[in-house]
Amino acid sequence: MAIKISNLQQISEQYKRKDYYYKDLHLDFAKSGNYSTALQRKIEGSDIEVDYDESAIKNSIQNLFNTKPGQRFLFPLYGLDLSQFLFEACTEFNGQMIGEKIVRSIEIFEPRVNLRQCNVVAMPDENQYDITLILEIPILNTTTSINTALDVQNKSFIFLETSRNR
Repeated sequence: MAIKISNLQQISEQYKRKDYYYKDLHLDFAKSGNYSTALQRKIEGSDIEVDYDESAIKNSIQNLFNTKPGQRFLFPLYGLDLSQFLFEACTEFNGQMIGEKIVRSIEIFEPRVNLRQCNVVAMPDENQYDITLILEIPILNTTTSINTALDVQNKSFIFLETSRNR
């Protein structure tokens, strides 16, 4: 004979009605909240802010770009190490090598997406590489692009606006 607990049944039904597939912490660790038009201010929640679906995947890719292998204690192979290109000349050949490393890393560490295109353009005058990724997210039936720049002089990635197509 089964025991039914009504409260657990309600909780179970609530989790079956998710409106998202992926959920991840927001990169800035801000408190969640909503803007109240009546009070004309943001009412902070008691939880940290999270991103869903496409934003969660973009956060993951941004983390991949900004993490070197060995930095994550429990996942030492995770990351994208482009430090070998920081002291090299900004050339098309090096851009091609950077693109190949990016493709391999995304294929290994981001199984939620299909990488459709990875364009790396060397810009020697600005001493940077412009990187455009076109990603397909099959479970969401959407295609999105991520634009970033590898600033060789400052040794950092600059993430620019992204676009989305359904």
